[in-house]
Amino acid sequence: MRVQGLVAMAVVMAGAGQAFGADTQVNWLDKSPPTMPVGVSWGVPFAQGTVQKGQMFSLKAGGNSLPVQSWPLGYWPDGSIMWEGFATVGGPEVTGPVTIGVADGQAEQKGLIVQVKQDDAGVTIDTMKLQCRILRSGANLFESMSVDGKEVAKNGRLEAIDQDGPDDPTGTAPGRTPYGSKVTKVTVEQTGPVRAVVKIEGMHMGLGPKADTQRSWLPFTVRLYFYAGQAPVRMVETTIFDGDQQKDFIKGLAFTADVPMREQSQNRHVRFANSNGGVWAEPLQLMVARGGRGQGGGNQIEGQALPNTQNPPESAEWDAFRLDQLSSEGFTLVKRTNPKSSWVGVAEGQRAAGLAFIGDTSGGLGVGLKNFWQSYPASIEIDGALTPTAHVHVWMWSPDAHA
Repeated sequence: MRVQGLVAMAVVMAGAGQAFGADTQVNWLDKSPPTMPVGVSWGVPFAQGTVQKGQMFSLKAGGNSLPVQSWPLGYWPDGSIMWEGFATVGGPEVTGPVTIGVADGQAEQKGLIVQVKQDDAGVTIDTMKLQCRILRSGANLFESMSVDGKEVAKNGRLEAIDQDGPDDPTGTAPGRTPYGSKVTKVTVEQTGPVRAVVKIEGMHMGLGPKADTQRSWLPFTVRLYFYAGQAPVRMVETTIFDGDQQKDFIKGLAFTADVPMREQSQNRHVRFANSNGGVWAEPLQLMVARGGRGQGGGNQIEGQALPNTQNPPESAEWDAFRLDQLSSEGFTLVKRTNPKSSWVGVAEGQRAAGLAFIGDTSGGLGVGLKNFWQSYPASIEIDGALTPTAHVHVWMWSPDAHA
């Protein structure tokens, strides 16, 4: 996966709830470092008078210095720091504990840093791994995301479905209106060097020729978090319901992005994390028997590239997939070949992890919804996978659930 929604690792203070002075030690929440480098943020309380405003800090683990960014979160009445926020990037080598110390001046940031460039039209974020372009207005939260110079996602936006009444058990379908996002304000809240944060504000606006395009409602705030040297982006989104509770029934709320597809269907793949640590994986078109090797020796199921062909087999090509977690006790995974065909069930289980990928052997997009099964009814949907541009929908309120 080239870009994915980040389920951030957390750190916790030894002796949480206490206030500390210099040389405070923190550790990974489960005392185990992550298996790959990841950006993390946390806060530390300090006793009154021990840390003064403007103080610089250092992070050290096992005698080695870590990149650090800090910012005040609260002050004591005497002006000293009560709470300080911290950010760093750590991987398997950071076994913990990590010592937070005071520094005489701004610590030199070695290695990768986040770069933020602003102009009249928008903001460009470069983590030295991921490049993201955010426009100050328009329908999209971001215009494009690229990893190592290759575009993996574009037109990131919000969706909402408004239903003019509750679901009717008699079968009479209430009217539904789709809405998209309209960005009204973009604010860069942090500019690095370890972490950059961009705040995006806006409203939902009607879509389609029959929609009430003049209506502006469901205000939202989205924050995008970027870390030095990292491809994953964390998104935190808040939508405020300001409609009429007697007639505005939410049928769906989603984040949606477009994913460029460059390879033939046998080299396009989907992945869904299941409930036991495994992954359900499949190419859009099987070229050989499941688990076998295709022409040229590549293992298609494992994602290895197969040669292009002008005479593909007559096996089905799958265009859409959907993972539904409509209760805490069960999920289903279905797929179909085109919008006019029925859905075919392919997997089910209890509590899905809420992570999905769509792309080809040259790259793609992974998305994850934190606390997926606890946040039911939720869904992750992929469609248009056979076209030049696939679409990923992370439904924070699934349209398959009751409005």
